[in-house]
Amino acid sequence: MPGDAESRINARELFYTAVTRARERVTVMANENAVRAAVMRTTSRATGLLDRLR
Repeated sequence: MPGDAESRINARELFYTAVTRARERVTVMANENAVRAAVMRTTSRATGLLDRLR
């Protein structure tokens, strides 16, 4: 699909969670570029927690 590698949810944390929650096996249905992009991209969470702790 066009744009999969640039998807906002295609990030290292989501990929890691999906792979580590597999019970017996995991099948990744993506092209190599999309997987590489996911592993290289991290997300920044805007929870506001740091501001509340100050």
